[in-house]
Amino acid sequence: MSDVLVRLRGTPDRVLNKLVESGIFETKSEAIRVGIITLGKELGLLTEEDLVARKLEHLEKKRKSGELKTISWKKIKKGERHR
Repeated sequence: MSDVLVRLRGTPDRVLNKLVESGIFETKSEAIRVGIITLGKELGLLTEEDLVARKLEHLEKKRKSGELKTISWKKIKKGERHR
């Protein structure tokens, strides 16, 4: 992960503020991250498959570390809830 300082003025600043003020995004950082991913997809630098694969890898790491708990399909069908 890298930290980036971005200074915005004019239209980009106004658009970013409206995205947050309108509730579309919770933070400016979130809006910028989504914008970068969207641009990457539009330019053919990322595919949906890339994004899904990375998300699955991330979730699997969390599951293996115990940070993410899972419940079996059998328990779900029985109506048991994860505790």
